[in-house]
Amino acid sequence: MKKYISVLQSLQDEEFDTVAKSFKVNQPLSSFNVKIFHWPNPKSVQVPFDKYFKVHSLAEFHKVMTMELFMEHLAPTVWPPGERIVFCYSARTHYVDKKTSDEPTCAAKDGNPFGPFWDTFEVEFDKNVFYGPLTYDSYNPHEIQRWLKRYPADKYPVLAFTGAPGAFPVSEGNEYLINFTVQNACDHLSSSPMMFAAPQCFGYRQEHGTPDKEMCYPSDDAIIKQVKKAVKKVGAKSVFIGTDSRDLIDKMSKVIKDVKFIKSKKDNPHLDLALMARGDIFIGNCFSTFTAFVKRERDVKKLPSEFWAFKQKTIHDEL
Repeated sequence: MKKYISVLQSLQDEEFDTVAKSFKVNQPLSSFNVKIFHWPNPKSVQVPFDKYFKVHSLAEFHKVMTMELFMEHLAPTVWPPGERIVFCYSARTHYVDKKTSDEPTCAAKDGNPFGPFWDTFEVEFDKNVFYGPLTYDSYNPHEIQRWLKRYPADKYPVLAFTGAPGAFPVSEGNEYLINFTVQNACDHLSSSPMMFAAPQCFGYRQEHGTPDKEMCYPSDDAIIKQVKKAVKKVGAKSVFIGTDSRDLIDKMSKVIKDVKFIKSKKDNPHLDLALMARGDIFIGNCFSTFTAFVKRERDVKKLPSEFWAFKQKTIHDEL
């Protein structure tokens, strides 16, 4: 029932594409930090990657280390102060760098979480490089060669970007990397049918179905009906509800008897993730990035998952 954008999931989507790019150009990767936003605190908290993820599992796929280890052991030699370059597609013309006055800049530390992230490691950039018109397409061998030719490792031992060099949602073809590791926007569905994590249900070309508002923000009746059916399917005695919206516990308790409905007493998304990833069955939201985080872990464990009001399109072969 989660309908808000999960920072963890956004990170994971971008991480998969970034790992793929790093692998294709054979460049070791310094892992991300997890950004935690505490409103109304203007600065995000930077949490080390290995607090939530197992780095050694990712290392089975590609050469990787945490940002903390990189800054402590490698940066003084391969990326010392005075030689720190930042990459961006093009200059941010609206931003004036206090150091370089009217010179074009990536403004790498402008905004949150960018500024707090680099400040955590006491990084100041000495030069801006604009890599456009190159792209992040890690499946295009010609594009990979252009990157290698334009930015050889002997001259550019470290590629630091203003943002993760990966797509959101994760590019088709990079979802398999999970094996190594909403805000209410439903009113905009007609103009943005594939928003957020929608491809997990509909495919990248809507080959598995067509989005509609009931799938995005299901009615009370639709939720109760689907929960009742799922309870019967697995013989559930308890149902955990993870939501930042209506929980419907009172309504469901009246309709679905002999079942205990449970909800976290405090806002604890990490606990919600852990519980939803391990249940006998899970029902999530097609558009929710929080759901996508849970769904991927369940797929690895080969556990069943469903989505609110969604039935995958059946393709009939005609003779």
